[in-house]
Amino acid sequence: MGHSATFECPVGYRLEGAPRITCQYNGKWSTEMPHCEKIKCPEIDIQNNALLELNEHNNTFGEEAIFTCMWGYKLLGSQSMTCGGDGKWNGSMPTCQKITCPVPETPQSGRIVEQPRYSKKQYHGRTYKVGALVRFACQPGHQLIGEAATICTENGTWSHDPPVCKVRCPYPGDPPHGRIAPLKFWYKPGDNIQVTCSPGYVTPLEPVKKPSCRENGIWSAPPPPCRSYKEV
Repeated sequence: MGHSATFECPVGYRLEGAPRITCQYNGKWSTEMPHCEKIKCPEIDIQNNALLELNEHNNTFGEEAIFTCMWGYKLLGSQSMTCGGDGKWNGSMPTCQKITCPVPETPQSGRIVEQPRYSKKQYHGRTYKVGALVRFACQPGHQLIGEAATICTENGTWSHDPPVCKVRCPYPGDPPHGRIAPLKFWYKPGDNIQVTCSPGYVTPLEPVKKPSCRENGIWSAPPPPCRSYKEV
């Protein structure tokens, strides 16, 4: 009689009831025996945030709730919250922000080719969303050097640098009964071509300057024709 008992709970548990009870003269304790309950934080509700995903969730003391965002969005704030000893989450709920890429630089003497079927879905004002595909094209008389297309990636940058449009002369085509040499799709300014005629055909006998690719991407002259021996 008159003795008292003091109670405490281990880490992660909360005492429910009186922390101290006394043995009374009638042989009974002054109040009911307390008990320990595991500390829990409130359930996390992300139903109103369609972009946020809860990867892991344990709402007991010391455990974490780990968040991620849907594809195409980045997490703003802490990726996790920990359940504290006071039964509250330490930290605030993160948010998700759309990842976008700026409008890529247009190549000099080139242009960005929009695809009407997809442009409204992937282009938002002055930015593109993740996964958006942009194609490039050069003006006539120019060759595209680099990648003709680039994709907006998840880190908000383009997968490739914009290409460069270089002045070039296109393949002029073989003349009848002849072949161009050297054979290429594109020729640099200063490149020359010559014609090799098929058996029984020749180029004009008088001196003919070899067609040369000019700085403006236009040939100085068309390929010389191949004529039959009978016509020479």
